[in-house]
Amino acid sequence: MGIDELKATSELARELREFDCGRYYLGANMAATRKFATDLLGIRLCLSKYTGTPHQLIGQSEYPKGGLGQALRDKPESPGRRNDHYHGMNTIADLCSGDISNLLEVYRRIFEHGKVIANTTTRVPAHIQHGAIQSVSRDLFELIRDYTPLGPEMYHLVDSFGTLSRRILQEAASIKHEADQEPPQTTRIEVEPSAPGQPTDELAPAQQELMDELVRRTIFIEMEPGRSRHQFAPTLRWQLRRVYCPAFGTSIYKNTAIKWRPDEFKRFLLDAKRTCEEEFKNRWSRPDRDRGPDLFDDVGGDS
Repeated sequence: MGIDELKATSELARELREFDCGRYYLGANMAATRKFATDLLGIRLCLSKYTGTPHQLIGQSEYPKGGLGQALRDKPESPGRRNDHYHGMNTIADLCSGDISNLLEVYRRIFEHGKVIANTTTRVPAHIQHGAIQSVSRDLFELIRDYTPLGPEMYHLVDSFGTLSRRILQEAASIKHEADQEPPQTTRIEVEPSAPGQPTDELAPAQQELMDELVRRTIFIEMEPGRSRHQFAPTLRWQLRRVYCPAFGTSIYKNTAIKWRPDEFKRFLLDAKRTCEEEFKNRWSRPDRDRGPDLFDDVGGDS
């Protein structure tokens, strides 16, 4: 062919195409990703000669009303209460943001905590699944601290943002959707471009470095640009990697977003704790606020 090995790998447009698996996974059909996660476990069980099936060992996610978000919002604070919110194949599948190793680790930890052996055919109790899922989430969250570079900075940023997400779910006013009331659920940031005459979108070098590292480490997944509600311009959309959500006791789903101006987003990169505290105080802590018009208003959002 007249192309040596070096040339074949250096012509990026010819043989190599960068592909954001996380962006694809979050934008894919949910039924398909759930089937994939179930089939993945089923194949592993079969190859390992286990008797049980995903349906027998994990089962489906079951919530009395309103799904995971409502269950987390309604959870009682009584002493000794067994938490069992993160459980079942649907919830486990939806935790994945394209990183299959995380999915396999969740399965492994559930089987370890549930003492599953080759001939087990009974379901691992929901509270044990919940504990295993949270342990994986917390371990992955703590791992951020050790990343190089900017590990501590990214850790504290995620800690502040995860806490904001949980506070919105637990304390903010319900969202009106048709005849129903839903708890606000979000781990999504949307940043509209600056209007003419407003502060510039350009980041300082330190902010840009942190932003790049958060995406490179897939701590936040950069989604396809959305449509600005006020301008004919694309909107930056950032999704916190779902596997971190159980560490904070927040929902892995979204029905609204945290909408920031460029100057607010830049402040978030500089001082996440203060920015998130001000965000909750100024936009979410008023119980009479009607957030109905914001519901599902972005393009290509997940549920």
